[in-house]
Order: sequence, then C-alpha cells, then structure tokens
Amino acid sequence: MQCPYCRSRHVISNITVRWSHVQGRLRPERGSFCTRCSRPFTPAPPGDLSFGSVRVNDVGPALYSLQRSGDVVIVRHRTGVPEVLF
Repeated sequence: MQCPYCRSRHVISNITVRWSHVQGRLRPERGSFCTRCSRPFTPAPPGDLSFGSVRVNDVGPALYSLQRSGDVVIVRHRTGVPEVLF
C-alpha cells in the first residue's frame, strides 16, 4: 500500500486514526497512517475507481487537448491554482 500524499510505502494499516463525534457519542474511524509524512488516510477499497491529481503552474495546449478527449479533468481552485485530475 502507498500513501496518497507522499507515495511512500511506510504505511501502517488498519489502525484507529481519529475519533469522530456522531450523534452524541464518540466513534472510532479505522484507516491507515503514513509514518513518513505523518498523515492519516482511508485507503480506497480494492477494485474501486480512484483518481490521481497533480497541481500545475500553467495549463498549456497539450493539457487542454487531453481534457477535450476526456483523458484528464482540469480544475481551478479558488486561489487560482490549476490541478489536473487523472
């Protein structure tokens, strides 16, 4: 398993990553934790569709061509930073 943030393989699986307050009681959430970047995450179920993303500085004609063909999706955040989803 890889960390979705730093792509490291130093991951501890199936641990309680945080407690969430639901309807007046605490309920643990299970997930994974990356020891390299110290971030918790919930892994995608096997066989499930998942996206990758890359933030880019500038969107050129090649990326627009890929978006027109449906291979990638380009989104622009409120801060103006474009991100490519694939």
